[in-house]
Amino acid sequence: LNSLIHVRIAFKNYQMNSLTEDLKLLNDNGVEFSLNPMHISLYTETDFEDLANIANTFSPSCVTAVDTMGIMDKNDTERVFILLDKVINKNIDLGFHAHDNLELAYSNTISLLNMNLDRTVIIDSCLDGLGRGGGMLSTNIIAMYLNDIYGKTYNVELLDDLSKKYISIFY
Repeated sequence: LNSLIHVRIAFKNYQMNSLTEDLKLLNDNGVEFSLNPMHISLYTETDFEDLANIANTFSPSCVTAVDTMGIMDKNDTERVFILLDKVINKNIDLGFHAHDNLELAYSNTISLLNMNLDRTVIIDSCLDGLGRGGGMLSTNIIAMYLNDIYGKTYNVELLDDLSKKYISIFY
């Protein structure tokens, strides 16, 4: 464990220029952090260049693309991650935080995994897909896929039990 605290910095493209001072402060104090650019499908090539400059200067543990409104499709997902993979240093992990408003979080995540990027990819998900709006990618479902396709050993029965215990109260 590099740090006892991990800070997730979520921001929109127009807020990037104001991050520098805070990221320097985090680095100077040894605080591990990740960058979560929100509404990533709306980022322009210039936004991706600005994001890369910030990420490559301050070395977050991860840059997690956030599909805030759940509007991305397969083409958007591939475009975003091709650009991120191209401009972000390889020692920085890439992540995906997919909302499910159009019920594409799972298929978009599969598209990302099928890209076989030569770096660590972190998939953000929630039990039973609980989240704002249409929810998020379901941990229960993506865990089954990772077990079946990638030989992982996630305990899906435990995830289902936790969902029944903690999430069912919301339904």
